[in-house]
Amino acid sequence: MRLTHALSTLALAPLAIGLLAVTGAPTASAETAQPAPDAIRVSKAGDVQGAHLPSGPLAQVATGYWSTYALTLDGRVLAEGTPYGGALDVPSSLADEDVVQIDAGYRHGLALDADGDVTTWGWMDDAKSVPATVPESVQDADVTQVAAGLNHDLALTSTGEVLAWGDSSEIGLTTVPPEVADLDVASVHAGYLNSGVLTTDGKVVAWGYAGPAPASLDDETVVALSLGEFTDVALTAEGDLVIWGTDYYDLKDVPQAVQDGDVVAVDITSGAIAAATSDGVLHTWGNHPDLGTSTVTTIPPTTGAPIADVQLESYRATIVYATLADTAPPTISGDAVVDGALSATSGSWLTTPDTYRYQWTRDGEPVGTDAATYVPTAADAGHDVAVTVTATADGVSGTSTSAPVTIAHGQFTTAPRVSLVGVARVGHTLRMTVTAASPTPDKYLRVWYRDSERLEAAGGGSTYRLTKADLGHTISAGVVAVRDGYQPRDVYTRDVRVAVGAATFRVGTLAKVKRGGSLRVNAAGLAARETYTITLDGKTLLRSRANSAGRVSKVVRVPWAARTGKRTLVVVGSYADRTGRRTATVTR
Repeated sequence: MRLTHALSTLALAPLAIGLLAVTGAPTASAETAQPAPDAIRVSKAGDVQGAHLPSGPLAQVATGYWSTYALTLDGRVLAEGTPYGGALDVPSSLADEDVVQIDAGYRHGLALDADGDVTTWGWMDDAKSVPATVPESVQDADVTQVAAGLNHDLALTSTGEVLAWGDSSEIGLTTVPPEVADLDVASVHAGYLNSGVLTTDGKVVAWGYAGPAPASLDDETVVALSLGEFTDVALTAEGDLVIWGTDYYDLKDVPQAVQDGDVVAVDITSGAIAAATSDGVLHTWGNHPDLGTSTVTTIPPTTGAPIADVQLESYRATIVYATLADTAPPTISGDAVVDGALSATSGSWLTTPDTYRYQWTRDGEPVGTDAATYVPTAADAGHDVAVTVTATADGVSGTSTSAPVTIAHGQFTTAPRVSLVGVARVGHTLRMTVTAASPTPDKYLRVWYRDSERLEAAGGGSTYRLTKADLGHTISAGVVAVRDGYQPRDVYTRDVRVAVGAATFRVGTLAKVKRGGSLRVNAAGLAARETYTITLDGKTLLRSRANSAGRVSKVVRVPWAARTGKRTLVVVGSYADRTGRRTATVTR
């Protein structure tokens, strides 16, 4: 019932993509003409039970009273709607056919394949006593186009013959007027209670309840035809509407905006009309009690896409937008790693586009700029990146999205190097030196270890002062290069063992000392601030700390009770059992 009425306006190549197009069909004026799409997208409203049709890209869509059919670009027929009267029972045998056109009736559907054969399904009456069938005359013909009505169907053959059949013979819908045989017919049309043809020179012959086309059309070139229940409508090459028949629902009261605009697509149902103007605005009017909220006014618009067709029914409606269709999606190549370089192809398209626009996405959210290349950032690490290409030709656009690639963390091309500088002795300070990594890290994390265990007390500084607790243990350091979006890179120094140097000391120039006298003791090689003890024959003379260089220079007093003769002067460091000795002579 809902033929793609305005497709002759679109001047499509004959059956190039499965949409209805007729060689020699009239075309619209420059003001009215829309770009010829190689595919369509749709927005829909209405009662749908079960599976929903995809929005596109599609080859064709046909909206009926109880069902809506879609023809995919690879020739499959899909259906959605209300499972009443078998309208959704698309034959599985169509999966093996190259379907090029579809149409939807009241409770039945039609499909035409590339061999000119017609398939139908559903019922022709409310009682489901008359199944939809294809008569032998149609089976034997080479059909080029079909149209589904309420309870009747029409077909156009390759010889230009118009065939009609169905359950509407009582009002003459299946009786083709004799004058049609002498016409060069471009397309056939079927409405609720009307039938008609459009010729290659834009003339209309109609029959049914709405009556014949008005004489006012004799001087017009008609580019689109839609037949309803009691009223029919034609679209002229100048973008004007001509409406005739019994006007039960005020359909002839065309809104002023429609009268002032250039109409590019129109459709009529039993009590309402929908028309799209060249400025992309959709207008509806009428007074059908069943329209309610299922009219096209509830369909979300697709901004920026030319309206190619409007299909209106009592319980469902469809807006058809021109789009470009891809034959292969874009692909992504390159290094899928942070700071890598990704490149995208434009994909392949049925029509050669004039321009391409690229939108990169991260987990579906836009990133990057309009370019065929993209450098993954730190924020992309571990996420999926894809690209959507918008191709445009003659004002019609289509989109295609690549398969995603998962972005890996970056890797440092040059690892940092770390080494320890300093003397590994208690009281001394070790310093780690770092040679920079590439690319430049955001920061370095520094860690000190004692016997491979982390030294929390050392903090994260670049220096560490060795303590008594380190004596005899190994000390090492590690550096972790950190850059946002990169895999951290860690390196470590060799282990160094902490020791204390041999303590040496000497007594000043005084070789002899009297009891109660003084002498200076000099020693070197202790740890910085190391505690030491000076004894004479085992008697403690002094306990103190070495200076920051680990040296001792102290004056000590010999006790009065010291024994005379040669006596041993000893310096003992506290960090180990280390001693330095010197003999001194004690006199009276």
